[in-house]
Amino acid sequence: WSSDVCSSDLGILVGGLPLLQWMGRGLTPVTVENLARFAWLGACQFLVFRHGIVRVDTEHLYEAFFLTGIPRILLLLPWPSVFSLPWFSKTTAFSRVRPAYWTGTCLALLVTILAASRTFLEQGIVRQIGFLGMPSRDAAVTREVSQSTPVYSQAGAAGTNESVDVFTSQLAYAIKKDMPLRNRPVIQSYSAYSKHLAEMNSTFLESSAAPRTIYFHFGSVDYRYPTMEDSFSWRSLLTHYEPSAMRDDYLVLRRRDIPSAYEMTPLATRTFRLGEIVGVPAVSEGLLWAELTVRRTPLARILNLVYHVPKMTMTVSTRRSRRGFTLLDETAGAGFLLSPFIPNTASMAEVYQRKPLHTATEDVVSLSIVRPPEAAGMYESEAKLKF
Repeated sequence: WSSDVCSSDLGILVGGLPLLQWMGRGLTPVTVENLARFAWLGACQFLVFRHGIVRVDTEHLYEAFFLTGIPRILLLLPWPSVFSLPWFSKTTAFSRVRPAYWTGTCLALLVTILAASRTFLEQGIVRQIGFLGMPSRDAAVTREVSQSTPVYSQAGAAGTNESVDVFTSQLAYAIKKDMPLRNRPVIQSYSAYSKHLAEMNSTFLESSAAPRTIYFHFGSVDYRYPTMEDSFSWRSLLTHYEPSAMRDDYLVLRRRDIPSAYEMTPLATRTFRLGEIVGVPAVSEGLLWAELTVRRTPLARILNLVYHVPKMTMTVSTRRSRRGFTLLDETAGAGFLLSPFIPNTASMAEVYQRKPLHTATEDVVSLSIVRPPEAAGMYESEAKLKF
């Protein structure tokens, strides 16, 4: 958490320097027009910062600071003014360089930045297509599940002109294969982190505008519980689509002619304190849907408007393992698929089968919610869980 805060504070510094510089140079004289320009620039800077602190992993920090932030500062600093300072002009000949040369240097630097960004983007797409994030064991299990089930066949893959989408977020695969994409409104599952956004995607998948084929590939970000991202879409996939093939370690889902019916049966409601281990009801048939409500305090709501609230951890135990995940309280309260735990593409393939055939999925037996010390005062001490 400390590194995350340092990164965010660094983001404030890098993103705010051009704004501070403009305040010192652009507000003179102070007029209504200049104040309006400052307000517009300030709003843009705030939105950039507010978006940037959502992700603080190494890859995004590299993009933010080395490809964007630091070069932007270099471009906007008044270098001729710096080099003409008395203490500098006595020791270097740079003070005699004309401004035109500085303009050319800045343009060359900008071109270099754009070229580096393009190279980085291409490398990222290649990494995605190469399935480097998918362990070889999961790929082997997926193939084993598909081979043992007659419904899967290469013939079930999407046709040339059929609309497709990629779930959860590996859109590079469809781009590389030149498939006709028909994306959900929120095109990446990890971005559907609220009830409203998840409902938008689910409504789209259940409408007549939905893609005919969906290529499913397991993935989540920031150690989130997988089915909390785009939570309602998981239910839409299970009711409106069915598996038809395995292709390049993707589970190919074809749209059902008639959606599968389902019934939500209340099992239990429990109120528990944070840190307490809560048992999960065993379900002999069907899937277990959960609505986990953890309320934020007024202080957290105010902080979330301008910064970000530290996330809590949800520890999930199965009969095989015990894992900790980042809790998305925004979607957890609306509901998500809790059990079986789906750790890979093979598990998703098994969810469509009857339980006696399951080998990759794991039933959840208990869970607990842990509030980190830095989140003290941000969340209420009790939570509510409805199965």
